[in-house]
Amino acid sequence: MDIFLYILSNNIAPMFLLIIVGFLLGRFRKMDVKTLSATIINVLIPGNIIVRLYKADFDISLLKTLIYSLVFIALCAGLGFVISKLRRFSPKKTAVFIESQMFYNSGNFGLPLIILVFSNAPFIVNGEAIYLDYAVAAQTIVMSVQSLLTASGCYAMNGSGNGSFKDAVKRGLKLPIIYVIPLVFLMKAIPYDFTGFFLWPSAEFACDALVAVSLVTVGIQFSNSKLKNFGVDSLLSNLARLVVCPVIAFFLIKLFGISGLLAQVLLISSSVPTALMVALISVECDCESDYVAQTVLSCMLICPITLSVVVYLARILFPIV
Repeated sequence: MDIFLYILSNNIAPMFLLIIVGFLLGRFRKMDVKTLSATIINVLIPGNIIVRLYKADFDISLLKTLIYSLVFIALCAGLGFVISKLRRFSPKKTAVFIESQMFYNSGNFGLPLIILVFSNAPFIVNGEAIYLDYAVAAQTIVMSVQSLLTASGCYAMNGSGNGSFKDAVKRGLKLPIIYVIPLVFLMKAIPYDFTGFFLWPSAEFACDALVAVSLVTVGIQFSNSKLKNFGVDSLLSNLARLVVCPVIAFFLIKLFGISGLLAQVLLISSSVPTALMVALISVECDCESDYVAQTVLSCMLICPITLSVVVYLARILFPIV
């Protein structure tokens, strides 16, 4: 119980304090969420990727993360499809329910969570977070897959302005993260220490700002949402996303033979709430937007408890030797 409370107070509570600050800020001040989101996507996340990925030591286990992420998304989609059929949802509601399982908040929420978890005890050795860069590198791969598929997949499933899948894919290909990752690999291949480059501090500034700005932005986004009575379907989506999906992730991690630090990262990452982007795109596409907003908001409200449990279990199930 002491460890559980420690995780809740030291990893989860700091995140939700910033979310609450953002919520209050959004209530009392007029904030441009789109500008903040664009800043996160185009500046802060790329800066974080450059710093964390460049410093991380890669091995073959990280390459498994890419395949794992694709298989995990497919299994979550299957889960959403089965539940939708059992509940006899309409085609539109089926689409958004599947999306609520497939696409989780791996960037604005998942990445800060990983950073907080692996930059605190018991992952500190001699005052240094020795596992942090590797953990962030793994989460970055998950985030890259999620970012591309969320941007293109949601538009394709919900139907964009002209219903063109080609246009939906183009939206995904405009994300800077898709190009920053190959750039970092190129930088690592060049026999030069880029941390000594005079512009390197710019990337570090962006990296350091990511956690606070992302979580405050999440709060501001929620301040614009209308809190209603959550229906059974919203709560069912939350149960599947926060409980069933991590169970699927556990067995998939075992199947892939992943252990230790990487296994912890992937299990924790699998348990974060539904992506806010799903709600934003549903509004733009006029596809069950009220239901999606309720689902995303209720998922965020429930997740502090489930996340604390998963972080605790990750340490027990996949100890770092």
